[in-house]
This record gives sequence, structure tokens and C-alpha cells, in this order.
Amino acid sequence: MFARFLFAGLALLALLALLLKSLILLWSPASFAALSSAQQLEAIVWGFRFDLAAASLVWAPFALLCWLSVRLLRQRRLSWLWWWAPALLLTAMQLGDLMYFDNSGRHVGYEIRELTREFAGLFDTALKQYSLPMLGLLAVGLATALLCRRGAVLQGRLGPLRIELPLLLALLVAAVGIRGSLTELPMKPDRAYDIGNPQQALLSLNPAYAMLSGLLASSKGQASNPLYRQLPAPSNKALALLEPQRLRAAEPYQAPTRQVNVVLMLLESWPAEVMHSYNPAAPTKPAVTPNFDALHAKGLRTDGLLAGGRRTVEGFFGALCSYQNPLEAGVPNTALQSLPYHCLPELLSQAGWSTAVFQGMHKGETGSFAQQLGTQHSYGKLEMPPAQVEKNSWGYQDPDLYRFVVAQAKRETAPFFYMINNTTTHDDQLPPGEPWVFGKEDAKARQLSVLHYADKALGDFIRAFEQANIGPTLFVITADHTAGERSGHLGRYWIPFLLYATDGSVPARHVPGIGAQQDIAPTIMEYLGGRAPWFAGHSLLSQPPQGAGYATSGSLGWVSGKTVIEYPLQHPDQLTCYDWQQDLAMTTPQPCPAQASALRDLSWASTWYQQSLLFQGQTREFGRVDPASLLRNDSATQTAGGSATTQPAG
Repeated sequence: MFARFLFAGLALLALLALLLKSLILLWSPASFAALSSAQQLEAIVWGFRFDLAAASLVWAPFALLCWLSVRLLRQRRLSWLWWWAPALLLTAMQLGDLMYFDNSGRHVGYEIRELTREFAGLFDTALKQYSLPMLGLLAVGLATALLCRRGAVLQGRLGPLRIELPLLLALLVAAVGIRGSLTELPMKPDRAYDIGNPQQALLSLNPAYAMLSGLLASSKGQASNPLYRQLPAPSNKALALLEPQRLRAAEPYQAPTRQVNVVLMLLESWPAEVMHSYNPAAPTKPAVTPNFDALHAKGLRTDGLLAGGRRTVEGFFGALCSYQNPLEAGVPNTALQSLPYHCLPELLSQAGWSTAVFQGMHKGETGSFAQQLGTQHSYGKLEMPPAQVEKNSWGYQDPDLYRFVVAQAKRETAPFFYMINNTTTHDDQLPPGEPWVFGKEDAKARQLSVLHYADKALGDFIRAFEQANIGPTLFVITADHTAGERSGHLGRYWIPFLLYATDGSVPARHVPGIGAQQDIAPTIMEYLGGRAPWFAGHSLLSQPPQGAGYATSGSLGWVSGKTVIEYPLQHPDQLTCYDWQQDLAMTTPQPCPAQASALRDLSWASTWYQQSLLFQGQTREFGRVDPASLLRNDSATQTAGGSATTQPAG
């Protein structure tokens, strides 16, 4: 009876994990529209190994507790509540992942530890934005708890053969499920990409297992298995395309000398595709961001940038360090966090600038990470005066945050570099009395109304700052990332970009092309008279955008002009091309232009090179290290059976 209870419990949990994982097809069908029904079924079944691993991780502790109740408390009644608790845990994790997927287009992974720190804000947001699923979870939990009160009764003598032996066998099965193979402990979520199709990989991976694996890795300070390892080594011809970057990196470092204030606005989740200044075809009337659109005509602007990730810390790393994040991941909460980086806040702090980061919510991981990158001060909602505007679920609304920034700027006696991550668009609620310009009937309408309110606060902030006579200031206005379902892969990473100087030192002009978030730091450095040759991006003051890339669902994309190319990491020869100006949703592939292969090779070589240096702790050597030597060392390491190190080399 005890053996049947243990193995039936594990089997039921594994089946539940598989069924819960399949809900994503109903939740976000557009994300998997490119897969046939057969491919979807194949991915779900192929990924059962992750469902078993998730079930094993949550079942093993409860199986042990059940055994203790039998042995220590002499309990003979086996209630199915022992199964109900881990089942409810799996369901809650799946629901949380669906909410996260709705905003990021990927599963929760390494971010899980930081998300647990912000549990109160997340829970409040979930209740408001996903009230129906949350109420459904509560109702199902209560109903099934009543059903699971019943159970079986252990009869006869409870010897080791009837109790301990089944427990050991069940734990052995669970251990095999978690390992997934004889070479991994535990099985890494990245193995989902072994299926060969990135969209199928996204569907096959069990979100609960990705969360639990992320918690385990972050608790040990481990970096995830480098995803770029799935990218075949580039050819020497492809590596030769990096030569212009190597020539630039050979130039000496030059400290900034122009004593001017800089305000870098990493606007929370602002998507370029809904802004008329970037996407005239945006269907919204009136304009969602009229204040930004008006300011847009007064400064230097491109056709936008591509964000370096889908989370704030990823945006901060790309913008401040001018470098790629780990593919589809971030630096914090991994061993990469302890490696040396020489980023813009550190360089400006050393040159005499007062540096600070401002957030309307808790300082949290982003504030700490910015300080690790050389920022002197970090301010969050606990450091701010009482709010004048009713807060949202996360903290201060933008008008109060901006008032605090202006007050701090007035106190500065040295040039300052401020980074601002606003809070209003982190939620979908407005203060009492504010109009819902685009309605509030559904999530999209609420988000547009909140963005419109945040844009008004932005315009008021710029005007208040200029009226305060704080001194010549360069405003770099962009976003940290986007959120929610956007139009295609490009839309998920497409963010605004504007340089505006209060003293008119940046002429108003439009530079065609989409750049990269990594271009921000070198642009600021050039404006201030400095140069950091190890920055991977390019200054947009002296050069037009050189193109930009993104990583999503096991594929790499690259945009240059109006062309977007995409290819799977494991199969760079499978090239797909789009015209984003005509097809932003990227639903209709176009014949690839003549330069597509060269763009693919550049993106391939650049990604492999940057990722190799990142995981070896040598980002400051970008451009100085011969990629051919890295290729030889990497080949030798792979031949010897090694893996990418996450410790500084030498």
C-alpha cells in the first residue's frame, strides 16, 4: 500500500506537470503559431523528462515527510493531502510562469530568486491584472483539498520491506528523473534545445522545473550553462568581420573631461512600436506618447534601439557596460556577477562625476547591481519623502519620483550622472482622478492609458528640470526593455532612443537605422570627451547605427536597415529573412537579400566572441584578444571534455 501510494503520487504529479505545461498553448497561442499540431505534440511529449524532473523535485520532500509521519508519529492513514500540497505548488508555479511569459515571452529561470524578493508587489499585481486565474487557482485548491482528505489505511506489520524499501525505490526514481542523464546533476533546462527547434524547446521545457533549477543554481552562485555553446564555432572568414572592432579596441582609453550632467532614463517597459515617433503606423489615436514625440523632434534620434534583454538588470548591463548579456539570461545571481566589469558608472565616478540610480520601487537587485558596476548611490522608495500621488502596487508614481530626482540634482556640487528607472509603467493602475484615455476594459487598453500618463509625467519632468536652472544636461531617453506580447521578435526588443541636450549642444537630426542598447555608453562617453575602447557598442554621435542583434527562444536575430535575419543557434545555415518595415510581426518571410549571409556571419562571430570573453571574465579585453586564439583554446577545451568556465582567466 505504501509503495502504491508513493509511486502513484509521483506518476500523478508528472502527469499533472505535463498537462499544466500544455496550458501555454491556450494562454499564448500566437507564440507557437509557427508550429504544426504534430510539432506541438512532439514537443510536449519529448519534454516529459522535464515534467518528471519537476514532479520529482516537489514530491521527494513530501514523500520523506510522509515516511516520517508513519515512523515517528505512528500514522497509518495515508491522506492524499500529501499529494495535494506539491500538486498545488506545481500549479501555482505554472500560473506564475504564464503571467511572466505574458510579459517577457520566456519562462522564468535565473530571475526566480529576485522575483521572490518582490513577492508582495508581484502578488498584488497578479491579483489586479490576472484576477480570474488567481481566483480559479484558489477555487481549485479548496475544492481539491476537500477531495484529497480521504486516503488509505496501512494494514498489518509495517516492516522495512513494506516502508523503507518502497521509499528508497521512489527516491531512486526521483533522483534519476532529476538527473535526466548520468552526466548532469541536476538536468539543465538548456537541454530543452536538444529538440532542435527553438519554438519546440520553449514548449517542451517545464516552467516549474526551470524555476526550481534557477533557485538551485542561484543559491550556489552558478551561471547557467552558456547557451552560446550551442552555436557552432564561426569560420575564420566570419571572424575576419570583427577586424574593425579590433582596430577600434587598439586605441587608448580616454577619460571623460566635459563637465556636463547626464541623465540616462531607462524607462520601464516602454515599447517603440506603440509610439508614433517610431511607428507612424501605430493605430492608436490620440498619440500614446505626445510629450516624447514632441521632444523627439528636438534631439538626435535613430529609428530606435534593440534592448539587450527582457528584464531591467539586463537592460542596465547592456546600456552601462556596452556588452551582451548571457544569451536569454542575465549576470546577477550567477557566478558571472563576481567577475570584473569596467562600465560607464565606474568610469564617470573615477572622473569626478556624482553617480546615482533612482527607482520608484525597492532598490532591490537593480540598485545593487548598478552599484556593483560603479554607481555611488542608489535610491528607492524607502529613501524618498512621503508620496504626493497615490502609489501603485510597486511604489511611487512617476511624478513623485521625478520630483525627488530634481530635488537631489539641485543639491549636487559636481557634475552628475543619474540613471532613472520609473515605476508607473511597472503596473497598470492610475492615481484617482487621472483619465483612462484609452480605456481600462482590457489589459492592452490599461497599459496604453498608463503609458500615456507616464509620458505626461516625463514631459513635466523635463520642463521642471530645465526651469530649475541646474546646468547643461544631456538627457539620454530610452527604455530598459519592453513587456507583454509585442509584434514579432523584433517588436519584443524595439525600444525608443533620443539624445536631448538642454543647452542645444546636440543638434536635432534623425539618423536612420536601428542601433543596439550597447551603443548608449560609448555615445555618452564621446559626448563627454572620453573613450572606452573595450565597449562593444558604437557611438551614435559620430556613426550611424551599425545594426543590432537579439536572442530569443534559442535563435539569434540581427537587424540591419529594413532587413531582419534569424537563424537557430544550432543551425546557423537555416536563415530566414523579413522586412520589418512592411511586416513588423514577422509573419511572412521574404527572399534573403545578397548581404544576408554576411550579416549572419557578423552576428554569429560577434555573439560567439562576446560570449566567450564574458564567460571567461575578460570583457575588458574585447577587441584586444585575437578571436582566432579564442577559437583554438575553445576547441582544445571541448576536445579535452571541458566546459566554459565562469571564473576569471588568469
